[in-house]
Amino acid sequence: MNKLYSCHSNPQKARAIAKTLVSTWKQAKLVAEANGMSFLAVLQPVAYFGNANIDYLDLTAPDDIALRKQYEVVYPLIIEEARKASMDFANLVSLYDGCDDCYIDFCHVGPQAHHKLANALGEKLGL
Repeated sequence: MNKLYSCHSNPQKARAIAKTLVSTWKQAKLVAEANGMSFLAVLQPVAYFGNANIDYLDLTAPDDIALRKQYEVVYPLIIEEARKASMDFANLVSLYDGCDDCYIDFCHVGPQAHHKLANALGEKLGL
């Protein structure tokens, strides 16, 4: 698996991934709007990015370490590319900052995190 994770050592690949994601968001927005719907892109929180308390998780396996490097490189590029494209999106990477016991693993969360997420999305959607 480690061989698949190369964004940290390949800036062109990392940038291409960020640009592709933002381009996909833009296309999804156009399709939604063409069908009378709205679209909200979401950059989800992950344990590798942000400042949640994750001391209770064991994210020290080689694949976890390699995956962390990918998020640390690609997430800032996604944010940069979305801003360059004037793409409105919900940047929720810091949503669980300071949260204890939010994460179950690097990206799955428990009930208190779901509550925070629902509130944040509701606010972003004006609900």
